[in-house]
Amino acid sequence: MVYWITGRSGSGKTTLAYRLKSQIAGAVVLDGDRVRKVWPRGFEREERLGHLQFITTLGKFLEAEGHVVIVSVVSPVRSERLMFQGQFEECLEICLPFGEMWEGTDYEESIVD
Repeated sequence: MVYWITGRSGSGKTTLAYRLKSQIAGAVVLDGDRVRKVWPRGFEREERLGHLQFITTLGKFLEAEGHVVIVSVVSPVRSERLMFQGQFEECLEICLPFGEMWEGTDYEESIVD
């Protein structure tokens, strides 16, 4: 099982992810910010997609080993989320749309074209 938590910066994704982890034995958190610290990527569209694919690939390995995986990432483009979420056996999306983002930008619209 994979929980894909998404939302704007500062919306509480990481807090929720670790609260879930504390309630689920064997759960693993893949937090986008923490992954970026060990595998730095930029924020251009292709780099963001590469970042999400890397997290998805790690998640697939962990899911296959029987872990509950909790992904916590900013992923505002619905079509991209669906593409990555579709690679898991079972995935539940949790969207926390509030928090900080560029003024005037809706969560569902692409940040970088």
